[in-house]
Amino acid sequence: MVRTLYPLLFLVTASACNLQAEAIKAHDDGAGTIHPVTPPSNSMTLPGLPVRLTLQQAEDYALAHQPMLAASQLRSDAEIQTVYEARSQFFPQIQADAVAVRALGNDSRMAANSGISNPTILTRQSDGGLLSQLITDFGRTYFLTTSARSNALSAAERTEFVRQTLLFRVDQAYFSAQGAQALLEVANQTVSTNQVLLERVKAMAGTGLKSSLDVDFQQVNTSQALLLQLQAQARLQEAFAELSAALGLGGKVDFSLVPLDLDPLPSNAVGPLIAEAWAHRPDLLSARADRDAALRFAKAETAAHYPVVSVQGGLGMNPGTENKDLPPDYGAVGVNVSVPIFTGGLLTARAREAALRAEAAQKDLADAETEAARDVYNAWVEARTAYDAIAVSEQLLKSAQEAFQLAQSRYQAGASSIVELSQADLQEIQAEITAATSRFDYQVRRRALDYQMGTLK
Repeated sequence: MVRTLYPLLFLVTASACNLQAEAIKAHDDGAGTIHPVTPPSNSMTLPGLPVRLTLQQAEDYALAHQPMLAASQLRSDAEIQTVYEARSQFFPQIQADAVAVRALGNDSRMAANSGISNPTILTRQSDGGLLSQLITDFGRTYFLTTSARSNALSAAERTEFVRQTLLFRVDQAYFSAQGAQALLEVANQTVSTNQVLLERVKAMAGTGLKSSLDVDFQQVNTSQALLLQLQAQARLQEAFAELSAALGLGGKVDFSLVPLDLDPLPSNAVGPLIAEAWAHRPDLLSARADRDAALRFAKAETAAHYPVVSVQGGLGMNPGTENKDLPPDYGAVGVNVSVPIFTGGLLTARAREAALRAEAAQKDLADAETEAARDVYNAWVEARTAYDAIAVSEQLLKSAQEAFQLAQSRYQAGASSIVELSQADLQEIQAEITAATSRFDYQVRRRALDYQMGTLK
């Protein structure tokens, strides 16, 4: 009998959610001092989060409090600033200067200065400004700006991907916890049923209708049921710990979860679902934006071979100067043309590097689309299979209950042995576990399909 219950123990273990890593017990306050973190108690009142929890409340709370989403949003906001950085070259660059110099002599010169600029030093105090305006660089600044804009779009889509990943984690933990609760209810009922049956067998053994061996068999069944109950209780606590972690809490909280109606069955045709995934999955949209950014950056690196034309102007004054050769004020304007003639192959290598990276980004996108199609198909098959399993498990439970009632009647009438009754009991328990968890398994599979399609809201 113990050997026959081993598959049931494995089924209970497989039906529960996975044990997550233990919560971090300390945090660093920035000064090198470690302070312990006290996890919340089961009876604590969480601000904005009721203990009787709906799925919508769980999702809203996680989106508002999970640091991983906030960090991704900050990175996305930082990426937007690179657009303004690149675009700034389109606007005038104005610089103000104030210089005061005391020369050691009227003819002081820097004989060892680097470069070939004018080494003459004149005693003066000058105030002025310099204006520089780009006229054209043959598209380099434009392509750098559009590349930065595509990178910012990619960062925004990565944030959306993090958001949907967080939602799926919350949904998965929520339905897994509900499945663990259903599993515990089955275990509790199994314990109650076996204890009642044990008392009956003992009573019949006391009157000589059954042997002590029957009592021993039923005692083993009851002990196994108690073991299943303990394991179901542990799995439920693990499920609540995972749900608490998904919500961004620092410890485990026991919730009262509100049941939900079943999500609708997915479409019979998987082709439109794959097309929808290609159009909406944020990781694919991010990959396309990365590809566009790489293509535009490659064009910018190619444009670096072309001249840069700009206009420059300066205006200022020399108040109170002791040098009579300096006028009281000054001003100049001119056009500057910078043409790269020879850079040792630097610009050519940069252009080739950018082109190769753009081609690699295109290949990465094609590979991501292929994997997305596979993921959607697999999720679609799993969702439909889980949906069909609900009706099959309910029918299986009905048949198992009828078989157990018949086996119980036969045993009490003396027409069968305790082994037959135990086997029927085992089959009924397995059917009850499957029926209790199949609905929640479908909910997880259905949300997984929405996640693979990029439509999880």
